Amino acid sequence: MIHIIQEKWRRSLNFKLLFPLAMASIILATLAIFTIHQISKNQLREKIDARGELIANIINYIAESITRQGELSRTITSLGAEDGVDLIIITAGETKNIIASSKLNLIGKNINTIKDKELKKLLLTYANTKKTYSYFNPSSFKHIVIKPLLLSKSIDIDKNKGSIYIQLNTEQAQKEIDAVTFQFSLACLFGIFLISGLSYYLLRKNILLRLKKIELHVKQRDNSKNESWHETEQEDEIGHLAQSLQIAMTTTAAVISALERQAKELTKSESNLTLAKETAIQANEAKSAFLANMSHEIRTPLNAILGFSELLAYTPLNLEQKELLHSIDIGGQSLLIQINDILDFSKIEAGKLSLEKIDFDFRYLVEDTIDLMSSKAREKSIEIIGIIDSSVPKKLNGDPSRLRQILLNLFNNAIKFSSQGEIVLRMRSTPLTPPFHRLYVEVKDKGIGISAAEITTLFQPFVQADASTTRRFGGTGLGLSICRRLIEAMQGYIDVISQPNAGSTFWFEITLEARACEDIEYKNIALQQKQALIVDDVPASRELLSQQLSEMGLIVTAMSNHFDSFSILEKNQTAFDIALICKNFDANSSQHLAAQIHSLPLLQDLPLILLASNSSIGQAESAKNAGYAALLSKPIRSKTLYSAIELVLNQHHAAELPLVTMHQIAEQLATEKHYVLVVEDNLVNQQVAVKMLEKLNCRVDIANDGALGVAAVAAQNYDIVFMDCQMPNMDGYAATKHIRATEAPNQHLPIVALTANVFKEDILRCQQAGMDDFLSKPITLAALKNALDQHLPRRSQ
Repeated sequence: MIHIIQEKWRRSLNFKLLFPLAMASIILATLAIFTIHQISKNQLREKIDARGELIANIINYIAESITRQGELSRTITSLGAEDGVDLIIITAGETKNIIASSKLNLIGKNINTIKDKELKKLLLTYANTKKTYSYFNPSSFKHIVIKPLLLSKSIDIDKNKGSIYIQLNTEQAQKEIDAVTFQFSLACLFGIFLISGLSYYLLRKNILLRLKKIELHVKQRDNSKNESWHETEQEDEIGHLAQSLQIAMTTTAAVISALERQAKELTKSESNLTLAKETAIQANEAKSAFLANMSHEIRTPLNAILGFSELLAYTPLNLEQKELLHSIDIGGQSLLIQINDILDFSKIEAGKLSLEKIDFDFRYLVEDTIDLMSSKAREKSIEIIGIIDSSVPKKLNGDPSRLRQILLNLFNNAIKFSSQGEIVLRMRSTPLTPPFHRLYVEVKDKGIGISAAEITTLFQPFVQADASTTRRFGGTGLGLSICRRLIEAMQGYIDVISQPNAGSTFWFEITLEARACEDIEYKNIALQQKQALIVDDVPASRELLSQQLSEMGLIVTAMSNHFDSFSILEKNQTAFDIALICKNFDANSSQHLAAQIHSLPLLQDLPLILLASNSSIGQAESAKNAGYAALLSKPIRSKTLYSAIELVLNQHHAAELPLVTMHQIAEQLATEKHYVLVVEDNLVNQQVAVKMLEKLNCRVDIANDGALGVAAVAAQNYDIVFMDCQMPNMDGYAATKHIRATEAPNQHLPIVALTANVFKEDILRCQQAGMDDFLSKPITLAALKNALDQHLPRRSQ
C-alpha cells in the first residue's frame, strides 16, 4: 500500500514541480552557507594575522628602544596577558636562548631544553629566520607568527639579533564565526520553507486546483455537455488550455455520437448482409438443387430419345423416315448442348469449377473427339482432320474431360459456321522446365469468318457474332465463354484469327505436365521399310496419313492429284507394297484410278485401300469390283488404320479376298463378346443400354436395382458393370461399395457410373464409392465403345 502511494506521489504534478524546486533551494542555501563560512574563516585569519603583525611590530619597536633587558621582559609579560594571546617568546640570535617570554618559567632557558616538542621544533627551525612565518591551524585553535627581531645595542646580546614567536588563540573567534554561520543557516532554512510553502500554495491555487477542476469536467463530460467552465474565462495558459480542451471535447463528443450512430447503422447493415448472405446461400443451394434435378429429369427422357434415335438409324428406313429421324437427333443433340452449357456456366459463375489431375493420351483424346463430331461434319461434307506433332508427349497429366469439352465446342462452332472444306486441328508442344510442356492447339475452318469488331465480344457469355447469326445458327452463346474460363483455369490463353468470308482459326495455349511412359506405337517388323503410296487431294489429310504411316515404319510417297498420279507412277516404276487412295472425288474416278494402277506391270498385285469421306449405298460393292482390298470411312484412328493394313497385307495372297471394312476390323478387334451387367431401374433406359451394347457385340444382363446387381455380380463372372446411381431399395453407391468389399485381393471388376447427374459432387461421390468411370446420360454408342475400350484392354487389342 505504501509503495502504491509512493508511486502515485512520484507520478503526480506536485512531486514533479515541488521536488525539483525544493532541491534547487537546498542546493543554493548550502552553497550560500558554505560561501559565508569560507568568507568568515578568511576574515578571521586576516584579522588574526593583522593582530599578530601588530604585536610583533610593537615588540620590535620596544626592543630597539629599551636600554635594559628587564624592561623588555615586563613589556612581553604585559602583551602576553591580553585576550587571545597564548604565548610570546623572544630568542637571542645564535645562542638560541630565550631572553623574554610571557611565561616567566621559560626565560633564560635554551630552546633545546623546552619539553613541548612542537614548540621546540618551530623555534629551532625558524630561530634565525630572516622572513616572517605565519601558521594557522583551525583544528587546534592556534595561529603562530614568527618574525626576525633587531634588539637594542644596549642589551648585551651577541650581534643584537633575535626572533619573536607569537602564538594566538583563535577558539573564541571561531566560535563567533560558527555562531554566525549557524544563524545564517537557520535563516536560509526558514527561507527555504517559506519559499517552498509559498510556491506550493501558488502552484496549488493557480495550477493544480484548476487542473483538477478541468479533470473533473472531463470525467463528467456526459453530465456537463451544456455547462460553461469557469476556467475557460481566465486569460492565461491554463485558461487557454481549458478553452482548447473544451473545444476538443465538444468535437470529440460530436464525433463519438456520429460513430455511435454509424456503429448502429453498421450493426444493422451487418445483420442485413448476414441475412442477405444466408438468403443468397439458400438461393444458391436451391438453384444448384434445381439445376441438378432439372438436369436429371431432362436427361432421363433425352437418353431415350437420342438412344433410340441412334439405334433406329441402323434399321431399314425410307428417305422420309431418315429425314425425320435426323431432325429428331439434331433437336435432341441441340437440347443436350444447351443443357451442358447452362450447367457448366452455372458452376463457373458459382466458383465451383475444379479440374482433375489424371494421366491421359492427347492423341487418343483428339481421335475420340473427332469421332464424336464426324457424323455431324459428314452431313455437310466437311472432313475433320487432327494432326498432332511428334513434339507432343505421349502421356500428359491434366483434365481430359474438360479438354474434350473445349475441343467439342471449337469443332461444333467450326461445323456450325462452315458449309464446305475441311476443319483442321493442329497441335504442337514447346518443352519448358521439366516436366512441363506448353501446348499450342489450333482449330482452323473455312467458314463465314468473323469481323474485328465482333471478335472483341466473342468470348463474353451469351454473345455471338451478331443478332443475325443468333437467329440463323442458334445457340446460347455460352460455348466460347466456357472455353475461355476453362483454359484460364488451366493457366492458358485463347484467341481467334479471322476475317469475314475467309474462315477462322481458334487457338489456345495451356501448360501441362508430361509423364514418362513406354512407346506403344503400332509398329510391326513386317511393315518396316515397306513402300506405301498415298493419293489425296486434301493437303491436311495427306499430311495426317503420311504421319500415321511413317509412325508405323513405312516409307511414304504422297501425291496430290489423282489425274497426274498415274502418269507419275508409270514413269517412276516404284514397287509399292500398299496404296491408300482417298475418295475426295467421284466414284468413277476412284474406280478408274484403281484400274490404271493395276494395269502397270510392277503394281498389278498392289493392294489398294479406299478411304471414303462419305458413305453411300453400294459403295462397298463398287470398291470391291474396282479392285480395292479395303474400304475405310474417315476419320480413321491410327489403331484402325494399322489393323486394316495388317489385314490387307496378311490376306493379300489368299484365293478369295474379302473386302476389309470398318465392321470387319471391329469384329477382328473384338473376336469374343463382352459379358456386361447393366444395373438400371428405368425400363426405357434399360432398353437403350441393352440395344446399344448388343450393337457393340456384347452379351447383356439387366438388374432392376442395386441389391439385384450385387446378387448378379456374386452369381456371374461379368467383364464390366454399368451402374445407375439413383435406384430404389439400394442405390448405385451402396451397391458399388458392397461389390468392392467382397472382391478378392487380385480381382477388380470395372464399374462405370451411368447417371443423369453430372455435377462435380456427383462425380466425386462416384469415385469415393469405388467406381472406375463416369458416363452421363444421354449415352451414345461412341461413349459406350470408348468405355469398353478403356476398361477392357484385353478385348480391344
